[in-house]
Amino acid sequence: MSNRESFDCINNWIKECVAHCKSGVPFILVGNKCDIQKRQVSIEEGKACAQKYNCDFLETSAKLNINIDKLFELIAIKMTDSFLLNLQRPIEDPVSLEDRHESIKCC
Repeated sequence: MSNRESFDCINNWIKECVAHCKSGVPFILVGNKCDIQKRQVSIEEGKACAQKYNCDFLETSAKLNINIDKLFELIAIKMTDSFLLNLQRPIEDPVSLEDRHESIKCC
């Protein structure tokens, strides 16, 4: 929440992730340094940005240990949910065991 320039780059970063990652990768928007007095990004802007990208939003402070545990718990939940969802999807390029050829001995 302390760096407007960084916040303004979120759109580009998400586009890069979408372009290079498998679909369904979860995002969490994290506003760090919520303990500082001179904010450059408001809570409302963070929430609106997260809503735009349909992701969770959390403000943290590593210095004061605010929401750090909650962030790691949220990451674990998102990773688990994503893993379980991927298990339910059909394999795009399955391996066929029927096309096996007799093994060739090397010796």
